Amino acid sequence: MVSEPLVALPGVWREVPAGSALVVEKGRVDQLPVTPRSPG
Repeated sequence: MVSEPLVALPGVWREVPAGSALVVEKGRVDQLPVTPRSPG
């Protein structure tokens, strides 16, 4: 996981909004909200 591209990747890099996660599986990319929870 990286917070920004290491090299120029025009048309490939996808910015992910804060509070989001990407799940990449079998050629599919889903963007999901992340809701922090307290442990316990």
